[in-house]
Amino acid sequence: MKVLLEIEGGFTKEIFNGEKAEVKLFLQGFKDIMPLINTASTKEEAIKSLLGVMAMSYDTSWVVGAIARLDNNKGNLKVVE
Repeated sequence: MKVLLEIEGGFTKEIFNGEKAEVKLFLQGFKDIMPLINTASTKEEAIKSLLGVMAMSYDTSWVVGAIARLDNNKGNLKVVE
């Protein structure tokens, strides 16, 4: 399965590719990290906070989703098989 990010102008880019369970964890990480990003005053601060969360996480797909959110803060996600 693929996770695509639809951005302005109808363009899409693939931001993740994996099995169904991995995609689910990726999307969860992408979603879970939003409150952290919204409360951080800078991207550096968000990354430092993310590192603390990553130390507690044991799933790579979740971490990749959280990191992807830092770089992709605009657009809509679309999952395709």
